[in-house]
Amino acid sequence: MLLVLPHQLLESSSSEHFFHCTAVDYEKKRNIELMEQRQAMEKNLVSMAREVEKLCAELAIFIYLTQ
Repeated sequence: MLLVLPHQLLESSSSEHFFHCTAVDYEKKRNIELMEQRQAMEKNLVSMAREVEKLCAELAIFIYLTQ
């Protein structure tokens, strides 16, 4: 029979705790990076939509004037 001493359990729990805390910190940082990337992409998409609206308006004016 294998006997596990309390200090061995404590050391094991401590290292597991450190591992999980490190993993959680990494995930938090990664989520922040992904959120910032998404926000930048959304901003670019809004800018492109505005540009498309301007081009559509210019095209409509051009078509109207050339008829």
